[in-house]
Amino acid sequence: MKVSIPPPWSRQLSFSVLFLLTALAALAAVALGQDGGFDLKNYHHYNAWALLAGRADFDVALAQRQTWFNPLLDLHYYLLLEAFGPRWGSALVAATQGLAFWLVFDIIGRVLVVQAPQLPRTDRLTLALAVVAVAACGPISYVNLGASRGDLSAAILVLASLRSLLALPACPGRRVPVSGLLAAGLLMGLGCGLKLTVACYGLGALLALLVLDWGPVEQRLRAACCFGLGGGAGLVAAAGPWMLSLWRRYENPIFPYANHLFRSPFAPPLSYSEERFRPESWMDALSLPLQFATGGELAWEFAFRDPRFALVYLLLVAALLKALWRLARSGSVAAPPGPQARASLLPSAQLLIGFAVASYICWQQVFCVYRYLAPLELLAPVLMVALLFSLLQREMLVLLASAGLFAIAVVGLQLPAVERLTWSDDIFAVSIPAIDDTEAGVVVFAGDDATAYLASFLPDRYRLVRIAGNFAAFDDNTGMHDRMRAAIADSHGPAYFLKGPYEIDHAALHHFGLSVVEGSCEEVASRVDGGLALCRLRRDGS
Repeated sequence: MKVSIPPPWSRQLSFSVLFLLTALAALAAVALGQDGGFDLKNYHHYNAWALLAGRADFDVALAQRQTWFNPLLDLHYYLLLEAFGPRWGSALVAATQGLAFWLVFDIIGRVLVVQAPQLPRTDRLTLALAVVAVAACGPISYVNLGASRGDLSAAILVLASLRSLLALPACPGRRVPVSGLLAAGLLMGLGCGLKLTVACYGLGALLALLVLDWGPVEQRLRAACCFGLGGGAGLVAAAGPWMLSLWRRYENPIFPYANHLFRSPFAPPLSYSEERFRPESWMDALSLPLQFATGGELAWEFAFRDPRFALVYLLLVAALLKALWRLARSGSVAAPPGPQARASLLPSAQLLIGFAVASYICWQQVFCVYRYLAPLELLAPVLMVALLFSLLQREMLVLLASAGLFAIAVVGLQLPAVERLTWSDDIFAVSIPAIDDTEAGVVVFAGDDATAYLASFLPDRYRLVRIAGNFAAFDDNTGMHDRMRAAIADSHGPAYFLKGPYEIDHAALHHFGLSVVEGSCEEVASRVDGGLALCRLRRDGS
């Protein structure tokens, strides 16, 4: 017999909160200002523009290793800003990101319906809104709101998948609905296809379905397989065509990543995995959630402080100790029948916590880049409430403890100082010196500065080539290196060098038989950068 879980909120209330949260997100984005960050300048703008302009094989490595990211997620930001301008386009981006906050509202509602069914409706609504407020004020949400970064947008699909799992009816002794698991997997797969860092959350959900004790092993395996099949379908739908294109062009479906496995001749045999922020010891790894509460440049280029993960970590330790104490006393980790029965992890809380722990471990081992924690940052206050219900017997104590922990999370917060600009009708306001476009030429970029956005201001006939950056060294012997050299050699028109904010990489230019013509550099104006210049290039021997 299926055990139906009642909807957490009335339809009218749910839609009212959805409208409120999306409107507040849009207003907050307008108040924060325009995105002017490195990723926008390096690839978020360029990748979408290049896709629509059909320059995939015309330009060479212009956005460095990020050139080959799936551009679908970037289209969302690019098209809205093209249609409505920077201010209102960003507001609409933020409004869609507000869906993430509404999903947190729905998820905490589903947890409370099961964990605290006797909690008065007013108290339940107040607690849920407080959870959403804490979720929305995290560093990752602040950095992403109305901006080009895709972490918060991808988190929507992760949370939607988790919501679908929580909405499944409990079927003791029977299979859970296949269609619901397929739908949950599909949403997770779509997120992974748009942003590969979502893969750790797909793995976390799979492990939670396998480990949770809600049925026999065969039932759990069946559920995990259905979720995995849905995930595979979502991945193919969101990234299949792009991966196939990369495979045909470079013999690696996630080029250039994992090239130590795929061995594409167009890139060095490297994993290209992010290793800058990984813990250096097991003690460092175990204490990382606590370190987030102390502040600094931890797993991020920006200094920040956020106590939420430390609070969840301490509550998890307390819940584990309580479970071990019960096991020692009665041989079971479950609370005995009676008033204490509610003070245990019910299925919805088990799923959330199992998912969060597995996803976090995967994140730390594979990425350890803080902004990839967007789904868990949003879920952290939900996890606090779920764990408090497992530790405390009285609902009033849970409400008071939640208020105290939320206050600590907010008061201890230090937001990162990211690039936010005043609003302008022109997002970049670029002015390029006159370029001779009577015949097709080439513009060369070098260095790991974020200047690919300038491509949309250069003549369409010119090939754009980055000969050095974070993709590979300029003297690497790869197929991409050969393409760079061929693009420069085949362009018989004028050759220019577009200097970024960093110093000119003369060694890279000389390696390709190029040198800057002395006294030829002219300033390139841009509201998001300084130190830009366009210089004439001389080919060696000419």
